[in-house]
Amino acid sequence: MDRKILTKKPKKKLLISAAVLLVGMWGYVKIAKTSVSSFKVESSRISYAQASQGQFTESLPIYGLVAPVKSVFLDTVQGGVIDEILIEEGTMVETGQPILKFKNTSFELQVFSQEARISEQLDINANTRLSLEQNRLDIHRKLNNIELDVKLKKREIERTKPLMKRGYVAENHYLNLLDEYDQLIKSLELNREAETQDEEIRIRKFSQLAESEKRLNSHLEVIRESLEQLVVKAPITGQITSLPVEIGELKKVGDRLGQIDVMDGYKVSAFVDSFYLSRVEKGQTAYFVADGVQKKLTVKKVYSEINDGQFQVDLDFVDTAPEHFVRGQNINLELILSEPQQAVMIDNGGFFQDTGGDWVFVVDPDGKTATKRPVKLGKRNNKKIVVLEGIELGERVIVSSYSDFAGVDQLVIN
Repeated sequence: MDRKILTKKPKKKLLISAAVLLVGMWGYVKIAKTSVSSFKVESSRISYAQASQGQFTESLPIYGLVAPVKSVFLDTVQGGVIDEILIEEGTMVETGQPILKFKNTSFELQVFSQEARISEQLDINANTRLSLEQNRLDIHRKLNNIELDVKLKKREIERTKPLMKRGYVAENHYLNLLDEYDQLIKSLELNREAETQDEEIRIRKFSQLAESEKRLNSHLEVIRESLEQLVVKAPITGQITSLPVEIGELKKVGDRLGQIDVMDGYKVSAFVDSFYLSRVEKGQTAYFVADGVQKKLTVKKVYSEINDGQFQVDLDFVDTAPEHFVRGQNINLELILSEPQQAVMIDNGGFFQDTGGDWVFVVDPDGKTATKRPVKLGKRNNKKIVVLEGIELGERVIVSSYSDFAGVDQLVIN
């Protein structure tokens, strides 16, 4: 009996269908992976820079103000009501020249009272000194009298002794004279010891009085000087560039009265972002251009105090400042942060703010497209940026702003 053989065509068709589906999916993924987003841009709207080899110097653009080489502020020392203004703003003054006077009645009375107390204490010291000297003279006088009594008593004994031996004077009288002589000798010794001790005390007391009088006189001098401080005098020779005060105005201790500038030369006070505080040092160089000529300055002082995210730097002119410079004039400086070094560089531009230096658009050789490429950039100044990785020497890079096409992978340049 013949057996009917079943074919497997349906199963074969199923396998073929699955294979076709897989191939289709692979093709779709391949196409999806290879497709890129693009953006058309006019050539006139972008700027190019070619990667080149050269000397790179790290620098920092900073903003500065021209200021006198030295300025001194006038502050209120004692305070009171301004009674008289002796000098006008803008006037040249000499050291010690009076500028204005204060009136402060309560302070003056206080000074006079302190002066009277010190004078009284000085009088007491003088009386103490006089008393010590008088006591020294009294002791010395007493010693002189005792020494005289000893001499007289000794003579009397010498005259009496022969008379006593002949019987003209009683022996008891002679013995009394000897006792009196011994008593005088003991008294003389005690008074001499007292004189020695008194002299030691007197010398020590005189030293204390001298030290006290020195302090009192010093205090008295300070008090009198404080009274003189009601007259404000110029601490240096220069020009009064600020004196915003009026007669009758009340000023407290520490209030600002004005400013005197030394007009022998100028410096530049610049303000730098606090990010660079560790990079800026004394002796570094800065440049600016005046009347088409480059001028050089050096960092003289770096102030570590930070205000509003900035710190201050004072710079001196290497040569004399330009003649037309005036106090308060603004200038733009380029501060040099490192020595020149060979490097591959591209121009600094608006792209850096858009990418943070992580990627750039590199122009293809045909010049018709530019492709997004990751890069590694290094130090930069206001003109150049050092290329560390990702851009070859001679390649062109778009360096203008990417704000209109930052989200695409390729630019089509028309």
